[in-house]
Amino acid sequence: MALGLSDAERLQLLSWAASAGTAWGLWASRRAWRQPRVVPRTPLWRGVVPFPEQAGHIALLLCLALGWRLPFVALAMWGCLADWTRFRPWLYQGMALLLCFSLPQPLDAARLILASIYLWAGVLKINRTWTVTVYPWITEPLRRRLPQPLAQATLRLAPVAPWLEALGGLGLLFPTTRGAACLGLIAMHVFILACFHRRHDSHYPTIWPWNVSMALCSWIVFWGSAASPLSILLTPPLLLFTLLPAWGLTNRLDPVFSHGHMTGRHVVGVLSLSRRLVSRLPPELQAHCKRGGYFLTLDIGAWFLAELHVPPPQQERLLRLVALSFERYGPGEHDLTLTVAGMPGFRCHQPPVTTWSWSELVASAKPDPG
Repeated sequence: MALGLSDAERLQLLSWAASAGTAWGLWASRRAWRQPRVVPRTPLWRGVVPFPEQAGHIALLLCLALGWRLPFVALAMWGCLADWTRFRPWLYQGMALLLCFSLPQPLDAARLILASIYLWAGVLKINRTWTVTVYPWITEPLRRRLPQPLAQATLRLAPVAPWLEALGGLGLLFPTTRGAACLGLIAMHVFILACFHRRHDSHYPTIWPWNVSMALCSWIVFWGSAASPLSILLTPPLLLFTLLPAWGLTNRLDPVFSHGHMTGRHVVGVLSLSRRLVSRLPPELQAHCKRGGYFLTLDIGAWFLAELHVPPPQQERLLRLVALSFERYGPGEHDLTLTVAGMPGFRCHQPPVTTWSWSELVASAKPDPG
């Protein structure tokens, strides 16, 4: 498709593909941008001016349709600062591609960005949780429909897949390996979509726009091109985008910035609620509480995915905001506990776990007197 195209034609196609993919993702995740919703908002800090919700969401789609890239990025960042739940990897990556058009060498910038995404997404998956939990979960619906020998072979790819993705990202940077790397990564996207298509799970609608857009953008900028993007690596915005994910290996960076979605490096928050408190919750929230003994559990991740079709923020302090939103239901000291399992380490034997009682949550929300 992109073979034999001029740079101007590639740029035109890239603009269309990145804009269309981002707009598709925004529409698929519209519940996170609009009313009504029971899930609380998680502003990145106090004092952020509220986002205009429905009007803002429509304005974002219009900006993409009209090709207003910089207004779109500014408006999208406002919406994300007002609710960090909205800041997803596909949106971050889409904004980065759209911002390429503001740089002197937009095609080389896009190539460097895409290669960096694949490289770090692969590196972040090199951990035990990806191998024994995430990969088997992703591929399970597809493996159930394959002959047993082929299903077992698919499962044995778990520890190899991250290396293939990371090497594919590196291969995109060099003309001699670019063709094979591009085809291999597009095949990876097809495989992912086949797995989620078989899952019949409506909680992940952004998987489709994300993977289709990434595959299409990669084909447009890389296939049939002999250009090397390494010459612009030292451009400050690109250097930051390319090297920042390395901090994700320390588990001290929001996974969005390290392209770490579904890598096994996740923060998990679970609420333990008394029956007295659960009886005060709205019915749609009670439906997400799992019964067992005196306390019921509410998996924050499952709740966000079911209602908003996006995961919750991957920062402990924002999960505390989610827990504090239950103040409207009048919890007592022993009615609510938040348990947070942090990002596991490289070997992923045991993630750090923190437990917050209701009084500790309330105290953590008070401004520091100093």
